[in-house]
Amino acid sequence: MKEHAFDIRIEANLIFVNPEFCLFQAPRNLPIILPGQMPRFREKMLNQTSPIKHSHSNLAKKLVSLHMKEDPFPRNYYYPYEQLEKGLVCPQCKEFYHTVKHSLVVCELCGGRETLEDAVVGAVEEITMLFPRRTITTPLLIDWCRIIKDRRTIQRVLKKHYDFKGRGKYARYTNRGNTQSPSGQPTPLKV
Repeated sequence: MKEHAFDIRIEANLIFVNPEFCLFQAPRNLPIILPGQMPRFREKMLNQTSPIKHSHSNLAKKLVSLHMKEDPFPRNYYYPYEQLEKGLVCPQCKEFYHTVKHSLVVCELCGGRETLEDAVVGAVEEITMLFPRRTITTPLLIDWCRIIKDRRTIQRVLKKHYDFKGRGKYARYTNRGNTQSPSGQPTPLKV
């Protein structure tokens, strides 16, 4: 704050919001707020507020201008494709789908349902998130989805949701809306 010529005192506190959390033998002199202390801390904060001054507005503008759009320390994770358990996951109970009924995938555990179209689009999103440089192919999606074996179903969804470019073995799909890959190029999705 001082390097930007703001003379505003900032008090830091470590706040645990999980109501089931318990911290044993914590030193009393640390600025820690436990879940049971939250109501009293909130009241104290509300009673200590002062009117917003011009310096507060300037500070807010400065903080917004300093906001970093990209993480300077990106996390690069490696997931070996062959070692991952593949399949479509039910959004309600997070278990794998095992059944396809008509145009739906159905969870046998909780009864959750999702259209085949939504499931395939979700699978493409998962793969591109986990493997941003990997080209999306129909065989890859068949392998990833496990229970959707029909090539035409997957191609129909890709054609509906992605832009088609090229021919034959060079045919590919690109994300609509010009979604960019980490290299700044549109992410290719191959047939």
